[in-house]
Amino acid sequence: GQFTITVSHGQLLSTNYGQKRPGGSGTPVQLADGQQLIITVPMSRGAVISGVVVNEDGEPLRSVQVRAWRFSMTNGVKRLQSTGFASTDDRGMYRMFGLQPGDYVVSATPNAADVMSNERVMSQAEVVERAVITGKVQPPTAPGMPPTVSVVLPPPSSGGPAVQMPAFLPTYAPNSSGPSGAMRMTVAADEERSGVDIQVRPLFAGTIQG
Repeated sequence: GQFTITVSHGQLLSTNYGQKRPGGSGTPVQLADGQQLIITVPMSRGAVISGVVVNEDGEPLRSVQVRAWRFSMTNGVKRLQSTGFASTDDRGMYRMFGLQPGDYVVSATPNAADVMSNERVMSQAEVVERAVITGKVQPPTAPGMPPTVSVVLPPPSSGGPAVQMPAFLPTYAPNSSGPSGAMRMTVAADEERSGVDIQVRPLFAGTIQG
């Protein structure tokens, strides 16, 4: 009968026997009754793309979703397809590995929950600071002790209607709101492309209801 042969390994790119290009379809193998066939399937390591994600002030962002995109033809239409994924660490650094050779654009999308949490912490810190500045100074409780300030903080808000978490739009490297202005890069097998940095633009997604 006729067979197609695919070879995969955890540290190498999945390869189809007889493929003409990376990730392409392979060549079928025809076997007769009782026939034995020895074949050779060359394999290679995937490409790597790495960089740093920062905000508008140049500060590194953690827990940012980073994706690699490739252009593919679907029903005669050229579309972007996500083929790689990574997340930034506490230094804002990311590293995507195991990528097929080819042309890519890279995007970064901030984590809305982390952004809202940081804003909430800063807002609470401002409330505490204002309370300390306007609080009544109490004299030292004992000789040699410093004076104190007694403040009353407002209770945390609770109840009320649920607030929908905003969603961020992706920013394409180096600093584009859409893929048309993104930097396109070509990587080969076993190549590591570093320095693909992204300065995220805080663009919120819109909502249409009907």
